[in-house]
Amino acid sequence: MSSEAQRTDLVGGTTGIAAGVARGVAPSPLGPAPEPATDNGADAPDRDVVLRVHGVGKCYQMYAKPSDRLRQSLLRWTGKKYHKDFWALQDVSFRLEKGEALGIIGRNGSGKSTLMQIIAGVLRPTTGEVEVRGRVAALLELGAGFNPEFTGRENAMLYGSILGMSRKEVERRFPEIEEFAGIGHFIDQPVKTYSSGMLVRLAFSVQVQLEPEVLIIDEALSVGDAGFRAKCLRRLELLREKGVTLLLVTHDMGVVRKWCDKAILLDGGRIVDRGDTASVAAEYYRIVQGLELSEAPKPDTGGPVTETSGDELVPAVGLDPGNRAGDGRAKIVAFNLFDAEGRPARVIRSRDEIRVELRLQILDDLEDAQVGVVLCDNKGRMIVGAHTMYGEHESVGCLAGARAGSTIRVSFSFPVAANPGEYLLMAGVADHTGPHLWSDCDIVHDLCEVEVVGERSWGDANVAARIDARPE
Repeated sequence: MSSEAQRTDLVGGTTGIAAGVARGVAPSPLGPAPEPATDNGADAPDRDVVLRVHGVGKCYQMYAKPSDRLRQSLLRWTGKKYHKDFWALQDVSFRLEKGEALGIIGRNGSGKSTLMQIIAGVLRPTTGEVEVRGRVAALLELGAGFNPEFTGRENAMLYGSILGMSRKEVERRFPEIEEFAGIGHFIDQPVKTYSSGMLVRLAFSVQVQLEPEVLIIDEALSVGDAGFRAKCLRRLELLREKGVTLLLVTHDMGVVRKWCDKAILLDGGRIVDRGDTASVAAEYYRIVQGLELSEAPKPDTGGPVTETSGDELVPAVGLDPGNRAGDGRAKIVAFNLFDAEGRPARVIRSRDEIRVELRLQILDDLEDAQVGVVLCDNKGRMIVGAHTMYGEHESVGCLAGARAGSTIRVSFSFPVAANPGEYLLMAGVADHTGPHLWSDCDIVHDLCEVEVVGERSWGDANVAARIDARPE
């Protein structure tokens, strides 16, 4: 195939970027990339498609020493190469329809940010093409597009112009931008005096006033205080209700499950998995833990599992063997969930106390084992649970310095402060090796399905409340 690469804006939309505009056709000086597949969902025409990425690749020339770069420039006519080709992306294809939300996940260096910059127009692809229908707003690198000597107000004007807004349009919307950013008098101070959180506040405030057709967010919301993040998420909800298409790059699988309809997983610059967020997140966890894509951890159940106490445990294999990750130094080999009457159950009444029992098999010496269980909703959000790391627990001393070959039974009791609905029980064991240092030994994302019944309350949690109203 030809190594011609292009980026096309459909229907006359303006492509907004933080640090410049790259569009049109860019012939590649490099050799051809692998032929793109044709069955990846990026080829079929559809009037509702707002973004189509087809066979996109990005190659960089890697030189061993500076003189090789000069030789390559002067002696290009000889056909000799003084560099190695590094493909940051290869054969990436997908499409998004109006109102869809796509999570793009992968390890550091997998090509996520490169892909986002190509879609936004900051970079040109070496091969393939990107077609965008409408206006794109991209929140990429921190402070990209800002002049450090300009004030926040001046940068907002400049930023809006780069993103395709007229000066009058920016001036009309500036009161809303200023109010949303919430940085007070700093709006008239040079941005070189801003903190990273203030930069994100200003950039995001301009972006959301664009009313874009496609919004790209690359890890930017990980910076800033919790209050502003909540404010941003509420605005994202409004944008999604208006049919804005969202591309979200993050390492937070809870955010992916909550906000995205589907996900793709990049590794080594290629798409290695795509589909629903739960299955793609599970594949991501396997890669992070250094496991082969085709392998699913197989727990050693140690034979039949029964207890002399009469509390029957069942093998901890999970609903999907792929939804499991860890280095294998300890295993959750058996579990069960019991209702308020002490009976094994999968249907629980809201606000009742439950008991979750786990059997751990220690396969390698651990410094300080920590164990937790939690009920997650269908978006992957952790709603209610218990963890040995939090609170005072007198009878968990055997977890510290647990030795290989030992077996430990851990029991958790807590009220189910969750609204009626369907949940998944998640459990995990990790080794706490130092301040902020953790090593996941075994994480099971879906031990079993749990249905919670009863009266609904306000919010995600369901807690007993006392409410009183009286005339004054």
